[in-house]
Amino acid sequence: MAGQWGTFKTTVALDMSVCVMADLPFANRFRIKRRGAVLYFALEGEAMLAARLSVIAEHRGVTRQLPFAWRSDCPPLTNKDAAEALCDIASEAAADLERDHNMPVALIWVDTVITRRGTTKAMITTRPHRKK
Repeated sequence: MAGQWGTFKTTVALDMSVCVMADLPFANRFRIKRRGAVLYFALEGEAMLAARLSVIAEHRGVTRQLPFAWRSDCPPLTNKDAAEALCDIASEAAADLERDHNMPVALIWVDTVITRRGTTKAMITTRPHRKK
């Protein structure tokens, strides 16, 4: 998901995560096709992540422990070995989640990508619309 700060990207991601973990329809409309555990790379706002997830789960009527794992670190995505490093992290988390919850990982989030790009300068260029 892309969007400006404050447009509820993390809230939507956490709500979708609860739906995937608890097999609930996303947005009370869209059926989850593969229930599973969630791995979340929380590169911003990690301190409040568990509390936010709990509130969203409670709002949806989910009171049981959910198969959710998170990390506050992630390799820079511009590194040549980033994919391998992410796969190693995901495999380790998947083994833990499978052991603890008997559930495979179905969803992985990286929040926020621009933070993990390895730089603070955005690479998005905007161009003014031309009149025809």
